[in-house]
Amino acid sequence: MRKGTIEEIVLTRSVTKHIRKHNKGLVVGAGVGNDYSEVSFPFGDVISCEATSTDIELALIKAMNNFATSGGEAMGIRVLFLLSKACEEQDVKKYMSKVNSFADENGIQIMGGHTEVTTNETTYFCITVIGLSKDYKAKIKTIKPGYDIVMTKYAGLYGSDYIADKKKDNLSKRFAGSYIANALFGFEQYSVVPEARIASLDENVCYMHDVSTGGVYGALWQLGSRINKGILVYNSDIPIKQETIEFCELFDINPYMLEGTGALLVVSSDGQSLVDELMSKEIFACVIGKVTDSKEKCIDTGSEKRFLSPVKGDDIDSIKNNKPLKSKN
Repeated sequence: MRKGTIEEIVLTRSVTKHIRKHNKGLVVGAGVGNDYSEVSFPFGDVISCEATSTDIELALIKAMNNFATSGGEAMGIRVLFLLSKACEEQDVKKYMSKVNSFADENGIQIMGGHTEVTTNETTYFCITVIGLSKDYKAKIKTIKPGYDIVMTKYAGLYGSDYIADKKKDNLSKRFAGSYIANALFGFEQYSVVPEARIASLDENVCYMHDVSTGGVYGALWQLGSRINKGILVYNSDIPIKQETIEFCELFDINPYMLEGTGALLVVSSDGQSLVDELMSKEIFACVIGKVTDSKEKCIDTGSEKRFLSPVKGDDIDSIKNNKPLKSKN
């Protein structure tokens, strides 16, 4: 199989469809577009989610982003280190230092985990976040045609940073240093916790889903699948930096299918009021489309309608695999 996130059709066919329900208290279970799971107990609803990455800080942020879409309160994290065979003890100490700093900053408890050395050439991290639900509940069944789809921040946020950082030598042959620097967002922009917290307090909000692998297009497909309705999004309304577009053009990849950790999608019956609230808190957001009464998940490019498809990896993979630059001609 292709390296990276497993294809949705394989995930559905060979994983999620085989999961049996043993707990009557299951509120949110495994499925496409579900960023977390939720189980009801007498003392309250427990929420858990996870994320993986070869970067410990990114794994932590991705896991917290997934949890944030539940509107709940994170209580603790469990950490899985699958260390490469070349890893040294000082590396492990460095990783734990970053985990401790993250836990301190977010006021959450490290609850344990597992650490082992593997035969892999690369170290992988898996972070599980555990917490309790609050007043917000996703209201999937109440979503109607005409409801707004709101997006925060920009498309290809993490991917743009990766290109600007890892491919600086290639970019510097075409772009000025100041132009490349302006494309950088920074780790502080990768969290969707602030906007998810605001959205969870808005009574018009029905569903939240963070953008990650597969970019905005991938996240929109998952959103449509989860709410079981059609969507129509206007490509010109999707916020994206010009630098991101030009960097992706250089490597001949789609910026809207570029790893987008840091952006959040929200379905609301009154998207503009949410946008106004987010903007008042200096969080950029805009309405990018609508829920429709069809089953089609479409992007209106201005000249045609593009039909979205399930996530199949991420266009950042071609960058990591040293895809050659596009010819000037």
